[in-house]
Amino acid sequence: MSKQFDVISLGAANFDVPVTNVPHDIMSRGGFHVDIRMATGGDALNGAISMASLGMRAALMSYVGCDEFGDAVLERLTEAKVDTSLVIRDPEFMTTVAYLLIEESGERHILKHGDAAVTRGLNASHVTDEILSAARHLHYASVNSNKYLDGEDIGDIFARAKKLGLTTSMDAGYDREGIWLPKAEKALYNCDIFFPSYSEAVPIAEGREDLHEMTEFFRKYGLQYFGCKLGAEGAYLYDYTEEKEYRMGTLLRGDVVDTTGAGDAFFAGFLCAYLRGWSIEDCLALGSAQSALIIESVGANMGVRDLATALQYAKDSGCIIEGAKKEGLI
Repeated sequence: MSKQFDVISLGAANFDVPVTNVPHDIMSRGGFHVDIRMATGGDALNGAISMASLGMRAALMSYVGCDEFGDAVLERLTEAKVDTSLVIRDPEFMTTVAYLLIEESGERHILKHGDAAVTRGLNASHVTDEILSAARHLHYASVNSNKYLDGEDIGDIFARAKKLGLTTSMDAGYDREGIWLPKAEKALYNCDIFFPSYSEAVPIAEGREDLHEMTEFFRKYGLQYFGCKLGAEGAYLYDYTEEKEYRMGTLLRGDVVDTTGAGDAFFAGFLCAYLRGWSIEDCLALGSAQSALIIESVGANMGVRDLATALQYAKDSGCIIEGAKKEGLI
């Protein structure tokens, strides 16, 4: 039976204020000129927009307020052709507003109200079996960023998703509470693809810094793939079913403008290829191409492009995506 969605992207949606050309020593300076814009962000929102741009039937399940910031979030999603029927709006909840201070190098620092200010949000009761049954794949965009989902609740959601026949994936964000593994562990037992950034993978793997040691640490959870986003060094992935390691260098050709949302775009590209049944090499290449397009522009999701553009970017970077070639897309 055909599903309504290819992917449900579960997690955060923000209203972002990117501030570019911020000096590294900002706190020791007086006044200076910067470029300030208005945009949207949040790991789940970024991922959903990128997935939709690549031709996937993507839905966002998130929690926002009935304020002007929530209105802007819904407007951006609608513009990007993301299904918003699963977005919950709460009149007593303030949509998260994040200030992105972006250095000339492209590195960014994020300011937003923390978990202590949040008194409600997404939890397992919102993610019903009926909702899960509408999708082929469930992606939890950022463990550590959702106070009422992390831990037992996301574990319950992933267990039900697997019983209903969905494939599952999970990314990670920075844990300001320093708890790390307990927030992700319950879900890992029913997760097919876990692909955090290296800086998140180290503490989740209880301090292991070597990629091979991390791979062995996560083996016990029954993952199909463990991956690690390595920034300028590309990406690492281990396939437990084939006992095979993969490395993918960055495809970035232009300047680093803003790294915000790069990891979300990478995962979107990876999942697009994965759900089309393409090879792991193709998954990594499409992820890298989509990520590079984001890095070359300001904002967490304004640089996303369609599948044809991402495939051409990969080709121009010397990487032919064979699955796309077989489908006549390039």
